[in-house]
Amino acid sequence: MLLSEEFPEIFLEFRGRFRDQLRTSGVVHDLSSDPGTSAGAPNDIKAETAKVFGYEWMAYKRFGWDDPKYDIGHEEDVFKQKSLLRPSEIEGSLVLDAGCGNGRYSYWAVRYGAQVVGVDLSQAADVAFENLRHLPNAAIVQADLFRLPFMSGAFDFVFTIGVLMHTGNALDALSSLSGCLTQGGNLTAHVYGKGNFIYELIDRVIRRWTTQMSIENLQTLSQILFRVARALDLVRIRSLVNCFVRLDEHPHMIF
Repeated sequence: MLLSEEFPEIFLEFRGRFRDQLRTSGVVHDLSSDPGTSAGAPNDIKAETAKVFGYEWMAYKRFGWDDPKYDIGHEEDVFKQKSLLRPSEIEGSLVLDAGCGNGRYSYWAVRYGAQVVGVDLSQAADVAFENLRHLPNAAIVQADLFRLPFMSGAFDFVFTIGVLMHTGNALDALSSLSGCLTQGGNLTAHVYGKGNFIYELIDRVIRRWTTQMSIENLQTLSQILFRVARALDLVRIRSLVNCFVRLDEHPHMIF
């Protein structure tokens, strides 16, 4: 549920994939109109976000599910810690997972008894759908957090984990999410914490470089740094190095 003028590439891909169904339904789309004004963040930020995260979740679609290091049991602990939600409070509720990625946190909300709608801007929506399609209480929507296609006050709970700082305007994204809550509803927003001064300085320098790289080169670099991380584990100094630069024990986390 995206505006075609804001996301023409995604729209054209969708139209091509579902051409027969759209023709049968009689739906007519017009791409000739002038692009509208983007809400929340510039189009280039949204488009780049959708592109990179779409690639990420297509490449690591089973991360947090049956991954040898980060499986679905591990992700339950992460979900509890970062969403602050418990089964007793969301059972029977309507819950929004804003920026659902590959669906691993939506899964646990469903397991806790909630009816869950997962939203993602990128092709991750396809991945989440495939991972959750066996669950009748899960629905996945490809949509923009700044233009959510839901009625005001629709959800009892909203959670967003590791997403808002990637939107280009975290405050407006948070405001959009709060508008989806029913009166007295609960919203949890988890964002990355700051490291020490040296960590933040190194991180800023690295990101000036890596954000200009192609996705393919970034993936190659991530694999190289993953091997470096494993080597540091052998000499038992990775935890020390991580005080200054993040080298996780999984290539997806590095990417």
